[in-house]
Amino acid sequence: FLYVMSAPVFLMQHLKLGPTEFGWLFVPLVTGMILGSLTAVRLSHRLKPLAIIRLGFAITAVAAIWNLAVNWLLPDSIGSRIPQLMLQTFAMNLVFPSLTLLALDMFPERRGMAASCQGFIHTMIMAVVAGVVAPLLWDSTFQMAVGMAIMWLLSVGFFAWGRKLARAGT
Repeated sequence: FLYVMSAPVFLMQHLKLGPTEFGWLFVPLVTGMILGSLTAVRLSHRLKPLAIIRLGFAITAVAAIWNLAVNWLLPDSIGSRIPQLMLQTFAMNLVFPSLTLLALDMFPERRGMAASCQGFIHTMIMAVVAGVVAPLLWDSTFQMAVGMAIMWLLSVGFFAWGRKLARAGT
């Protein structure tokens, strides 16, 4: 979402693309999302949700490290800035169904409320990313890569904390 909200600056200023060339970002991102969703369906018959989540977090770590490395070492170009973002959206959509199921399973008697709360929290986080985080980071592709890595760390941290709370029964 950081890159989606930063798309005009990211594509037009950093990658020097025109206003009709946003497909260079959005086609790979959407392709990653579709492939991640398809893979999630296939893996859901073979793996437990926690295994899929761990796999997704590992893939996202690869995408974040790859993003940091190319932003540190290589000049701005479509080939050095976009593929790892596609991998990120793949991993994100691989994980979302399992995360949703785990969240809903925490409140079996109130699944509707849990789904509403999850949607609310997701919307609030995306609003903060869109209105605060993206404008702070979009001046530099390296800053955006650092932001992506920090968001990955926060995701893993909050997931681990939530699992700990769930095991403790609070």
